[in-house]
Formats: sequence, C-alpha cells, structure tokens
Amino acid sequence: MITTPYRVAVIEDDPINCWQLRRQLESNGCQVVGQFDSYLEAESMIAELFPDIIISNLKLSDGWVDDYYLNVLEGHSLHVIILTGLRDLTLHMPVGDRTLFHYLFKPYTYLQLASCLNEIDSDHSSPLQPASP
Repeated sequence: MITTPYRVAVIEDDPINCWQLRRQLESNGCQVVGQFDSYLEAESMIAELFPDIIISNLKLSDGWVDDYYLNVLEGHSLHVIILTGLRDLTLHMPVGDRTLFHYLFKPYTYLQLASCLNEIDSDHSSPLQPASP
C-alpha cells in the first residue's frame, strides 16, 4: 500500500474499466476525486478538483492524452498514468515532462497498478506535492 493518500482523477471511457480502477485505487489508499469519459468533460473539471495523479486512457473518442496534456496539464506537476495496449512507446510518446508519465499496459493487474503507484510514491525527484486529505 502507498504511504500517501493521493487524490486521483480517472479519464476512461469504458465503465467496467472505470469501476475496476476505482476499486483498485481505493484499496491502495487513494481517493478518486473525479471520473470522466472524455477529455472535454475532464478539461472543464480538473482545475477544480486538484488531483495529484491523473489516470487516463491513451486515446478516447475526443482525442489523445498528449493533446489533453498540452491543453490542460502543461505547467502542472501532475503524474499521469497512461492506460494503453500500445506496447511500443516509441510509436507514440507524450509531450511535456516525460518523468511525470507512467504506463500501464492493458490488460493490467492489481499488482501492476500498485507497483506504478508505489513508483510514484517513492519518486523523491518528483515535484509532486500530495494534496491534504
């Protein structure tokens, strides 16, 4: 289990994946502060929610995560966990500070998500400052 109660926003258009992700995050001590099925919906709310971590599908019907990053997240010190089935990341690398990007390859397991959260939790070089609960 992670040591910091991170606030997490989830951007995923598959309701079953959202449900599973929410359960896994909460069992790892995270608080899911927002759940969105499009980047447009997330864009209007993310500034109000102040998440520490955003977990996003690589591509949704209204765009790619790197477009969303350019429009909304650039300049913020948020970790972004990208859910993708694309194993060759050289085909699609996100823009911006790549040290803040982490990847979960579909299908992923509970242990892989926990490992990713632990990596963020132990990353002392990161500018992430967890929000107060």
